[in-house]
Parts: sequence; C-alpha cells; structure tokens
Amino acid sequence: MRYLASRVAIVGGVLFFPAWVGSSLLATAALGLESYGPLTVLSRVAWTTDLPLFGFLGLMIFALADHFVPLFSGRELRSPRLALIQVLFSIASVVLLLALSRSAVFGRTLWLITAVWFVVQIVATWTSGKPAPRRDSRTAALSSIDWRARLITSSAWAYLPLGSLGLVLNAPGGDPLVPALAGYGSSFVHLYVGGFVTLALFGFVLHLLPRFLEVVPAARWVSVLAALAIPSPIGVALSLPFAGTDDPRGALLVGFAAAEAMASIVFAGLVFGMWRRSSRRRPAASFSVLGGGWLALGSFLAVYMAVVPGGTSRWLPAHGWIVLLGFATFEIFGLIHEILLPYVTGGLRAWRLGVRAHEVFATLGLLSVLLSAGLAVEGSPRSSVILGFVGFGFLLAMGVSVAVGTLRTVAAISRPVAAHRTAP
Repeated sequence: MRYLASRVAIVGGVLFFPAWVGSSLLATAALGLESYGPLTVLSRVAWTTDLPLFGFLGLMIFALADHFVPLFSGRELRSPRLALIQVLFSIASVVLLLALSRSAVFGRTLWLITAVWFVVQIVATWTSGKPAPRRDSRTAALSSIDWRARLITSSAWAYLPLGSLGLVLNAPGGDPLVPALAGYGSSFVHLYVGGFVTLALFGFVLHLLPRFLEVVPAARWVSVLAALAIPSPIGVALSLPFAGTDDPRGALLVGFAAAEAMASIVFAGLVFGMWRRSSRRRPAASFSVLGGGWLALGSFLAVYMAVVPGGTSRWLPAHGWIVLLGFATFEIFGLIHEILLPYVTGGLRAWRLGVRAHEVFATLGLLSVLLSAGLAVEGSPRSSVILGFVGFGFLLAMGVSVAVGTLRTVAAISRPVAAHRTAP
C-alpha cells in the first residue's frame, strides 16, 4: 500500500476486530455466569455498535478507498498528509466512544466530521488529484465493469455522511437530539450498513476480483446489481419504522427488502460465477464467495422479518451477525488476504495455509454464533451461551491471527520507505 493513511487504517481496523469479537466473547461468558459485574460496560452501544461499525468496518473501508480510489481513477491521492490526519481522528473518535460512557454524542460527532472529511478527500482526488499512470492494462470489458463499480462506490460515499449524521442525531444512551427521529434509530444504522458498507464492498469486489481471478463478469448483470442495490437502502430506512403496523407504508418495507435480497443474489451469483469460471482460483477468493452467500442468507432473513409480524426482535441479532461477520468481514478479509497477504513473509505456503485456516475458523465461528442465536430464540439459554462462547472463541483466534500476519506484512513493506527517508 502506497499511502501511510491506508496502512494506519488497516492496522487500526485489524486491531479493532479482535477487540470487538473479544468483547462479545467476554459478554457471553458473563451472561453464562449470570453476573456481568465490571463487564457491564461491554453492553454499552459503543462496544456493540460503534466498535464494529466505525472501528472495524469504517476504518477498513477508509483504508481500501485511500489505496484503490487513486489507483482506479488514475490520479494521486489528494493530500496524503490530510488523509493520514483524517484516519487518526477516526481512530480517536472510536477510542473516545469506547473509553467514556458519556461521550457518545461527542465521539459520533467527531466520526461524522471525519466521514465528511473522507468524502471531500475522495471527491478532490477524482477532480483535482495529480494525474498518475494506471498500473494495470485494462480491456474494454474490464473498463466497463470498472465504470459500473465506480458508480456503486460513489453511492456508498453519499450514504456515509447521511448514515453517520443520523447516528449522531439519535444520541445513543439518551433522548434523541431531534425528537421527530426517535423511531428512526434502526433506519440510520441501515443507511450506514446497507448503504455505505455494503455498496462500498460491492464496488471494491467488482473492481478487484476480476483482476485476481482473470475473469470479467457480464456487464448487464453488474448494471442490474447497481439498479437494485443503490436506491434500496434509503427505501428500507424510510419504511422501517412502520414495520408490523397497520400503516400502508409498512408494505413498502417488504418491497424494498425484496429488492435488497435480489441485489444480494445477483452479487453472490456474480462472485460465484467468476470463481467457478476462473482457471486460477486463488485461496483468498473463497472468502468473497462465502461472503456473497452469507449476504444472500441475511437478505432472505430480512425479508422474513419484514413479512412475519413479531419476527424482527427475535431474529435481529442473527441478522446482524450474518451481515457484519458473514458478509462484511468475509469480504474485507478476502481483500486483505489478496493485497497484503498475511504471513507471506514466511513464503507462499505459509500464506496459503493462513488463508485456509482463517476461512475455517471464521466459518466455524460464525456457524456457532448463529446456532447460539437460534437456541436463544427457541428458549435454550444455557446451550446458547456455550455455543456463543465457542463461536466467538473461533472468531477471536482468527482475528488475532489475521492481525499478527497483517502487521508483519505491513511492517515488511514499510521498512524500505523508512530506510529511504533516513538515508543520507
């Protein structure tokens, strides 16, 4: 990765991931002992929501964008120094949220500032960044996919400040700053996850997987994906407060949720199709294929919750784990294993073994967590706690391993830069 901002954001993200999973493991263990004690802090919204959304997902997407937006736009990143400061302030906002129980509004406001800062920086890179030669040879078919992928990621940048602003106005832990938005807390979370996170990862995967696998997907299906995925998050957000009510607007939720489900199926089909047709199925590509499958499952569950009255609160935790751990985490780690190659400093064999081990641990961990959520719905709390502890244990082991391998690789690629700067 060329820019220090990208490397710092990657390091922050891979460290926040085991913090998130580890806090979930400790909370599960405390629940099993029927006494939280000092661990009650882990039930705060900062640990359950802000840590994964901002600390892990947000920073990882910032890192990927700071690296790949200049690469695919043919321009240098506009002001790498300001980009680094933006990443540092983003990390600071997450630390504030985690450390101080009364800093939710301040911490989220700081995050909102960095989110707007990031969007301005990306737009400035597109419009006034210094032209730079592209590093890859692109065919006409690949250029067509890149154009559509850029449209999807551009939509993600629009959703980022909108979702972040809503999370500020909802003032977690207190009365909403805008009373009229009291029922829209979940809507703003969906704008952030379904709009920013999902669309950004759609775009990155469509930019990169065709190059990794040397297979170009059908442009018409990418256009269908964009048409379904771009407007759906705001439709779901606007109709979500009317779910399970007699208000006619509640019916719109089913339609928009169905559109998101169809988009997830198209995305999963595109990823699987590229992987199946490729003559060089790189190990890390399996992460992307699995992530697409988890997203499709999560979308079907979302439609079920929208259609069946009373199903939302029961299955909402499982849906969250499927989307955040199953889709977003798998896609991010798939890209990280391709561009940074954790453990590659020990050779290609070590990298391949690391990828396979991480995929197995991530899959076993997520399956255990979902079984735990299902048992909780069915009224088996003790078995649910045990399976949850096992699942988060697998995920924590995977997260620590990815962090160690990634930090080694980042250190290895950073040394020559440091040596060059200190040379006489």
